[in-house]
Amino acid sequence: MLSPRTTQKYLVVVLDETLRTRPTILLDEPILGMDVFLKDLGWKIVTVRESIGSGKSDDEIVELARKNNYFVVTTDRKLAKRCRLLNIGVVEVGVETFARAVHETLSKEFSTSG
Repeated sequence: MLSPRTTQKYLVVVLDETLRTRPTILLDEPILGMDVFLKDLGWKIVTVRESIGSGKSDDEIVELARKNNYFVVTTDRKLAKRCRLLNIGVVEVGVETFARAVHETLSKEFSTSG
């Protein structure tokens, strides 16, 4: 049986590991609205708009992500490439991504055998 002191240390390690593997997500402006769904799925979300305001340059977004170790989610292909170049975690979400998700869902729903 673990003592309370040992248990507390164990919990701290587990929490630290969880925080390390689940970064804070920085949502770029074009995909505002996704924040609610990602929060529902357990992600900590920060938006560009609430952090540094609307209409900010890619330079400002990259710097914000770098300084805070944010993982960027964007529809901007150029911003995504810059993040990759600078080893900033990034997910590029485009129309293709949404189309693929819709296609996969519809294919499962209406699959035919033969």
